[in-house]
Amino acid sequence: MKKIVYIRPGDIYVTPAFSRIVEASQLLDDPSVKIYVIQWLNDEQSKSEDGITYLNFTKKRGALGMLGWFWFILSKLLSIAPRYVHNFSFHSWTPILIYKIFYPKRIDLFYDCRDYFGWSFSLSPLTKRFSIWADRRIARICKQIIFPDRNGFVYFNTQADKYTAIPNTVTDFLAGQEINRPDTGKNIRLFYAGYLSNDRNIKAIIEAVKTYQHLELHIAANFISNQFDQSLLEDPRFVYHGKLSHQRVIELMLECDYCLIMYNAALENYRLIQPTKFYDSLMSNTPYICAEGMTALKENCGPEWPNLCLAYNSVEAFADLKKPVLNNKNRSLYTSTYEYTKVLGDIAKVYDKYLTP
Repeated sequence: MKKIVYIRPGDIYVTPAFSRIVEASQLLDDPSVKIYVIQWLNDEQSKSEDGITYLNFTKKRGALGMLGWFWFILSKLLSIAPRYVHNFSFHSWTPILIYKIFYPKRIDLFYDCRDYFGWSFSLSPLTKRFSIWADRRIARICKQIIFPDRNGFVYFNTQADKYTAIPNTVTDFLAGQEINRPDTGKNIRLFYAGYLSNDRNIKAIIEAVKTYQHLELHIAANFISNQFDQSLLEDPRFVYHGKLSHQRVIELMLECDYCLIMYNAALENYRLIQPTKFYDSLMSNTPYICAEGMTALKENCGPEWPNLCLAYNSVEAFADLKKPVLNNKNRSLYTSTYEYTKVLGDIAKVYDKYLTP
């Protein structure tokens, strides 16, 4: 029996990384593969579903909670004795490495690196340098490292065979359907999904909508941060939709003119990234607006594309924004390169390399 343990942080829903990996593993159609998932969620009990055993840690967040999480991971590894451990979070490595020290030949490690932990805006320079150093050292003992875009090769400073860039693409909710967009009227509807983070141009976006009456901002996020006061939320041109399912996000994107993907390219990890919203835009054929310096996204901007590249942290960049000229370029790129089932097959090949005797 080949046992795979996935260690999944509680916020993994922000990307489709986990579901893609599990579905790809199931493509192997290998009855000798047994899948376990260790996760920090609020469910009351563990369960088995679709042949997968879920082991849920339910304590509150905080320092004591983190210690409990470490012990929970270590105890489950000891009881399961897996052949492979696939980790999604830098913060879960401590118990995995302890287990690896005592059972070095028993397990192979996979690392699905989504967040490039060491590049965080909020970290001090010393903490940032140390976290990058630790991340790279841990990667050296892994059998396979999967990251979602070309920036992974820069972050890990490598082109080695065991480092694989696999796009963080999304399920095709619109397969076989004709993609129609309703008339949005004179206003230009901008769509913002995800964290309301200062390094994603949210201050300039808010100020632009306040300044230019032809703009309208739709937001899908878990919570409204302190950038929004009550008077702003009462403005009909600011529409807060709250936390939405992925399918509902796509439906809302179809009702808007542009999806905003304006990250601060002064942070090096944002230059080559292709975040989930990029694939949402391609799949739904929604034009997007990226920021200057986001090299990977700017490749799909220009006269032939409906997508735009605007200056970061500039309110004036929105002044002359026009309705997009719609074509099928985004959707065609998705179906030719980033179609979901194709990418699942690519991930399965990575696994097959190690699971096949």
